[in-house]
Amino acid sequence: MAIDGGRALLGRVVEAPPYPGAKPYLLLSDELDDRALLAALLQRTAAELPEPKPKKPRKRRSAPPNP
Repeated sequence: MAIDGGRALLGRVVEAPPYPGAKPYLLLSDELDDRALLAALLQRTAAELPEPKPKKPRKRRSAPPNP
């Protein structure tokens, strides 16, 4: 999971869903005031994300027939 590094960095974490029915996410409150901690958390989380899959090339549309 992409937030394992964030959990390790924060130590004790609280998880809560951002809205009813959503999966739980890290709940940050006082951590938002610590710019260095927040930057480190974002960098570590970004480093753990998988590389994006390459997009398939778009099919070219053929020109409309000439009447």
